[in-house]
Amino acid sequence: MKKLLISTAAFFALASCSSTDTIEENQPVDLTTVLPTKLTETNNSGQPYSMTFKYEGNRILESAEVGAANKTTYTYNGDLIIKADDYENNKLVYTREFTYTNGKVTAEKVTDKHNGTLTYTKNYQYLSDNHVQYNDYAGGTYNPSTGIYSNLTFSQNDVYISNSGNKISATSVANGVSTVYTYSYDGDYSPFKNVRGYNKIVLFDSMDGEYGNNNLLHQTATSSGVNGGTTSITGTHTFNSNGFPVKSVIASSGNSVIPPASHTYVYEYNK
Repeated sequence: MKKLLISTAAFFALASCSSTDTIEENQPVDLTTVLPTKLTETNNSGQPYSMTFKYEGNRILESAEVGAANKTTYTYNGDLIIKADDYENNKLVYTREFTYTNGKVTAEKVTDKHNGTLTYTKNYQYLSDNHVQYNDYAGGTYNPSTGIYSNLTFSQNDVYISNSGNKISATSVANGVSTVYTYSYDGDYSPFKNVRGYNKIVLFDSMDGEYGNNNLLHQTATSSGVNGGTTSITGTHTFNSNGFPVKSVIASSGNSVIPPASHTYVYEYNK
């Protein structure tokens, strides 16, 4: 009888462990903690380019190119990124310093040391929570003997943003040429959605629309001028079971000046 009781106790102990293991394995993923750990990009040439990402919690510390001494480091104040430093061959070549008002980027000071030293500031004016105007560097004259830039010109940009944090439309005027952009996005998570403060500093990096809280489906750009016309970008995305993209194909139509192009992005995550 004693032997039977011991065997029965052992059975329930094993059953309890098995049940616990099953519950732990089936625990749902906290989607707010999903972060990309590696990105591999392949362009028309077929040559892959990979980046890995390091974090402290949901704050990004570094993005580094695999197999090269190139990286970007990030500095935070609370949940806001206040500085991003780009290194090439371990040499600091590009710095962005961000100023915020009420959690919104209002100024971005850029120091570019690729050739000499180019310094300028992008200023952001919020006409409403969904309407932003800002200037951006469009060109200048570089003197290689002094390393100094002069005759700087800037584009003037007018952007409308959705409540979801994606571009809706934009107009950019640079050197007398006006370009009108329209955008559409899906309703799914973008790879960097959970990275604290990241979308705030990349949303206005370019007009292609690839940055946002969701994933780009379509962008059109219609330009005036001699080489004017309409181009488009289309995004096709494949998702994992957590709803984050594991593969994105971004294809641009090109025009009489720029040939068509396609980029494939493959993402790996921490969970």
